[in-house]
Amino acid sequence: MENNTTLDGENCIYDYEIKWMLAHRSLSFNINRAELDYGVKEASEMVNSFKEAGLDKFLDCTNWPGIGTRWKIFLQWLKNLSSKPPSPLIAFEKFAQYLGRVTSFRALSLTTEQFKTIQDLNTIVPTGRLKASEGQVNSMIEKYGVFKIAYARLYIGRGLVEFDPSLSLHDDPETAVTIAGGYLSTDKQVYLMGLSVPKIEFLGYILVDLQDDEETWFNFRGIYFNARKESTERYCLYEIPFYKERIRKQIILPDNAAVDTFIAPFRERMKQEKEAWEKNTQASQSTKIQE
Repeated sequence: MENNTTLDGENCIYDYEIKWMLAHRSLSFNINRAELDYGVKEASEMVNSFKEAGLDKFLDCTNWPGIGTRWKIFLQWLKNLSSKPPSPLIAFEKFAQYLGRVTSFRALSLTTEQFKTIQDLNTIVPTGRLKASEGQVNSMIEKYGVFKIAYARLYIGRGLVEFDPSLSLHDDPETAVTIAGGYLSTDKQVYLMGLSVPKIEFLGYILVDLQDDEETWFNFRGIYFNARKESTERYCLYEIPFYKERIRKQIILPDNAAVDTFIAPFRERMKQEKEAWEKNTQASQSTKIQE
């Protein structure tokens, strides 16, 4: 379960951030919308669970993907409150504060001009916005639903959506650099950006929730990653706004040599983590067999 622990000690969610979120999706529950976003079975379970608890008025909050993908955590949080919020809006605001913030990393291979565009716009947009208007890109979420957009991002090579409206951040900066390093060219450098983002802006999915095979470990560019760790990849929709207000760390890696140097210790650490996990798993299985 998520809590309000943050990496940089910040935990306040600001009014302007709440307003930005609600400008993209209002707090208004619609069963057809929920079924498209999360599937018929999940939406039905969500509705029944809130009604059984007598908290169905707070279903409106689940229209925001950062709550809809965490509806079980949200519902339990509501149940644990001695005094219930007077409205869905207050519940939304308080739950956002409860989840808190996390500093997570986005890395991109950019020209100097492209990085200046991020600074000037004060936002990091998804790749879909490089090909189509904001309205066209955001309409992909309404067309395909939240889960399908996240799934399409994981399997981005399949081209499952016309314009990608999603972005990924990674709590380990080396993960972000590993991905961005694959797009380096002579006129580009890797810009690593550590951003303090409210957790409620991120979807509640981890990689294994979206995978076809549900494997714990996978290899990308010679590095092992754990698909069951929340820190491996965080998904968000629309854009990452308020760049200047949220930037906490920035590193520029000019070439492949710098990238390799940056990620080398991480590659070894992840290899050791995988080996330790496999050893513990084998020991556990052996114990069960003996029992």
